[in-house]
Amino acid sequence: MELQKLTHELLTAANEQNQAVRQFVTDAMTVASNIQITSNTAVLAASDMGAVKAIVAASDVGSQLAKLCNEAADMMNKAANAAELCSEAGMEIAMLASPISSARPLDEMKMISSLLENYNVSSLSGLNSNERSQIAFSANDLYQNSEIVFREIAEAYLKADDLFEKMEKLNHQLRTSGELIHALNQTIIKRKSLNPLIPDDLVALINKAAKDIDDAIALNSPALKLVKTIKTAAGDLSGKSADCLDLATGLSKSAQTLK
Repeated sequence: MELQKLTHELLTAANEQNQAVRQFVTDAMTVASNIQITSNTAVLAASDMGAVKAIVAASDVGSQLAKLCNEAADMMNKAANAAELCSEAGMEIAMLASPISSARPLDEMKMISSLLENYNVSSLSGLNSNERSQIAFSANDLYQNSEIVFREIAEAYLKADDLFEKMEKLNHQLRTSGELIHALNQTIIKRKSLNPLIPDDLVALINKAAKDIDDAIALNSPALKLVKTIKTAAGDLSGKSADCLDLATGLSKSAQTLK
């Protein structure tokens, strides 16, 4: 392939990769923040249900209400634990994404392109030995850094795919918890209307649990969509980084033969 055409394709590919990586890093940071907020809210709901369970257990051991309460509290605990795992996974992706070094291949590609423009040649054979060495050195660095980016993006995709699966499971657990908590809330409210001696604290706590689980579900929905977005973006980035690596490999091989 003509050298200038190859470098032009590489410069375009490296620029597109760098822009996509920057957006991916931004989205990954947002994902981590959003999941952390969802997790905190889910933990609050689990804490509420723990208090509800304690009050019910003190006066209604073995009753149908106690069974409903235990079921809701247990599911909420599972959801809260799942949310914390998702939060940890989200932070891992953010930490993994931040140092992805896509700017280095782009800078090196700009340097190579600039060198060729200065030398005003269309093929490597038009360069003298010193010029060839400069190109060869830069092309080798470009190849090595492109390979690093390729591996980093591949790892980011695997992490994003794993997080998406965890978030889908969390979404189901939160919604199931919400159904159980709201059913328990209605039961307690109905009993309170028939028996004024039922503690006001119990009513207040189950109302708070219902609100907190609703908030967690509402927060998780856009977080799940954004996780799906970064999973797709990571997949697209894998393709871009593979293209860059292929082109960088071709340039590096061509340059090394003329050192």
